[in-house]
Amino acid sequence: MKKIWSHPKFKPLIFGGTATALLGIFGAPWLIIWLIFILMILSTHSEKSTPIVTPQIPAYLAPDVLENYIRSAPRATLLLDQNGRIVMINDALFELFPNVEVDQAFAQAFRTPALIDAVAQATSGHETAPLIYKSTRYLNKVFEARFSLLSAPFDEILNASTMIEFHDITKTAHNEAVRRDFIANASHELRTPLTTIQGGIETLTENKNDSQAADRFLPIMKSQADRMLRLIDDLMSLSKIEDQRPIDKDAQFDLAHIIKQTIAIYNTKNPKAVIKNIFGDGIQIVRGDEDQITQVLINLIENAIKHGGADEVQILRAPESAKKTGQIGVTIKDNGKGIDAKHIPRLSERFYRAGAAQKTGTGLGLAIVKHILIRHGGSLEVDSKIDKGSRFTFWINIK
Repeated sequence: MKKIWSHPKFKPLIFGGTATALLGIFGAPWLIIWLIFILMILSTHSEKSTPIVTPQIPAYLAPDVLENYIRSAPRATLLLDQNGRIVMINDALFELFPNVEVDQAFAQAFRTPALIDAVAQATSGHETAPLIYKSTRYLNKVFEARFSLLSAPFDEILNASTMIEFHDITKTAHNEAVRRDFIANASHELRTPLTTIQGGIETLTENKNDSQAADRFLPIMKSQADRMLRLIDDLMSLSKIEDQRPIDKDAQFDLAHIIKQTIAIYNTKNPKAVIKNIFGDGIQIVRGDEDQITQVLINLIENAIKHGGADEVQILRAPESAKKTGQIGVTIKDNGKGIDAKHIPRLSERFYRAGAAQKTGTGLGLAIVKHILIRHGGSLEVDSKIDKGSRFTFWINIK
């Protein structure tokens, strides 16, 4: 009976038949009372039968899932509320900025004005372009900050309005600065001899029959052309060395033999040079590229004689060092003018020259030495005093 009453096809027939019977037996008043009673029952039945639907949050939007995802993200990330307070930081950010804490005002944690202004713009709901800034609080590092506005439902679930990602680009920025400086310096170094050559050509063109002008300007033009050629050769050598892979472990040669051979080669071109070999005659096998270590020796000898003003150069074995385990040191000692201590940290920079007197070289000799030694897993040490000469020591791995 219950199924018949609840069936949608029989309900109209039952209501209609019952209403007709009541109308014929009791009249209109009883019909109205019956209809009101039936409506009350239907209303109660409808309320009880209507299920309450609870919206289901997808598993990937659960607060704990989102928080774990952000905390384990590889890039340093933090979340801010609309008031600019930090509501979450991940492990990567804590490693990058160990002083930052949750529930801290962003302006208090990061005191860089440009960054604070960008965050204020982001937390106010505006799209904000990525910002590259230099931090004075964290050892003058350079960072890139990217801002993202959180939309529904993420803002409500995480109780945050803005996400900021930080990336340490200090090395990239340094390399870009080095590249700019290199281009500027190379352009300057090439422009100087080119200007001299151009001036000589113009003078000789205007004085075609003047033999004295030719005798005067042609040697100058040749020396400047030679200087340009040396500069280009050094630039190509440096570029080639930087692109090479580290030394193969199987590459080896006798260092003592190379020292003797290098001295002989240098004396052939510079017979007046006084170079003494105090390194020793015993065989000393090292790991490395024979030609490149020869270039290191030649550059250091030339640096002492031509640029350091030395009358004599000694090549000797450096004392063993506990910090240089598995390596051997070769010292090039001279009795030249010496180098002011303020110049020593920058000696191996491209185009850097220590003092106004040293203008004859390309400024790349010690840069080439440094990069060759880096490729060999070695290093360069400099000890110098004004009027007492210099000691350049390079270290290389023993086989």
